[in-house]
Amino acid sequence: FFAFMGERYGASPLPLSLDRNEFATIRGVMEADESMWEEMALLEEWYQLDENEIPNRYILKQSVGDISPSAGVGTDQHQRWMD
Repeated sequence: FFAFMGERYGASPLPLSLDRNEFATIRGVMEADESMWEEMALLEEWYQLDENEIPNRYILKQSVGDISPSAGVGTDQHQRWMD
């Protein structure tokens, strides 16, 4: 799992899927930091466990409500997210 921080490389979209162990690790880090609980709730809302995949993977849902998790910077969805 890679995350490029900063403006140099542009927007970094969310991964389309995460291995079950990766998801558990990310969630564990977020759970340990009380300031990240809101983001943890979004992670759980945006990804769904696909138990048909072997090994099991968490798959990024297409959209949640009226905001897509993969909305790019500069889109109306992204602006609503930032507001």
